[in-house]
Amino acid sequence: MTTIQDYVCNLIAGRDAVSNLYAAADKARDAVNRGIRYCYKVNFRGIGNRMYQAKELFNLDTRAFCTSMATLLGEVEDGVPTLDQYILILLKGKEQVLGLYQQRYRALYIRSTRKIFCYQFINPFGQAAGVTRNTLKFNNSQTFLNFFCQCQLNRFNTLLVLNGLQ
Repeated sequence: MTTIQDYVCNLIAGRDAVSNLYAAADKARDAVNRGIRYCYKVNFRGIGNRMYQAKELFNLDTRAFCTSMATLLGEVEDGVPTLDQYILILLKGKEQVLGLYQQRYRALYIRSTRKIFCYQFINPFGQAAGVTRNTLKFNNSQTFLNFFCQCQLNRFNTLLVLNGLQ
């Protein structure tokens, strides 16, 4: 089992890769709606890499939105997701993971105004994450910023995101 602190730290370390995927899915949706061409190369070490056309990424994003996390996780065989399954699961957790990333800016603002900061990360991936508990709470902006800055220096472990499946 992984601690929730290590798990969240790994998500922060993967901020560039994960948020780029989220941005690419949004751009793909826009490209499909406007009828323009768009491609995005996905590369998650240990999972796989592939070039996706806009329509393919659009379909994955739509499926993630319309399918429960339990269903998506239930489709993973032998504890190792395919690249498509990994992307689907990341897209399903988009709201919570982006919320984590956006808290950095909120914490910076709160610290500058000397207001009270409180944030609780709730793990969107449930038991599939393989964590000791599903929430991590911060009651101080400086504590959160120190944690965030330290975690950014780490290397993203793509396999840790769904550690509980293995």
